[in-house]
Amino acid sequence: MKNYLAINRDLRKANNAQLAEMASKSQARFLWTRPFQQLGNSKVEASFADRRTYTYKGRDIDRQDHLGYDLASTSHAPVSASNDGVVVLAEFFGIYGNTVVIDHGYGLLSLYGHLSSFAVKAAMR
Repeated sequence: MKNYLAINRDLRKANNAQLAEMASKSQARFLWTRPFQQLGNSKVEASFADRRTYTYKGRDIDRQDHLGYDLASTSHAPVSASNDGVVVLAEFFGIYGNTVVIDHGYGLLSLYGHLSSFAVKAAMR
């Protein structure tokens, strides 16, 4: 349980701090030019702001708020960006595994996690 909490609570907190830092450095202009699109052929598996309670042996051990939408697709399916922007992170990123983060401007970021691979690099800031 100690290892689980270190990942689910502590690593998640560190990742969230890094995402907040990225958002604080976001370009102060709109980088998107069209409506945002859901990943093609995907299904919403978890919604924004879901309140999650984690139990172990019948006891609540952790609570977390979900900070996005989880979209499920088929394994190794191509992932298209939801809109225009600048890649600010492309690496293994804690609880998200292989991850790409795109800055769409004004602090709005999209995160693509649990990727089998990616073929982009973060722009120099």
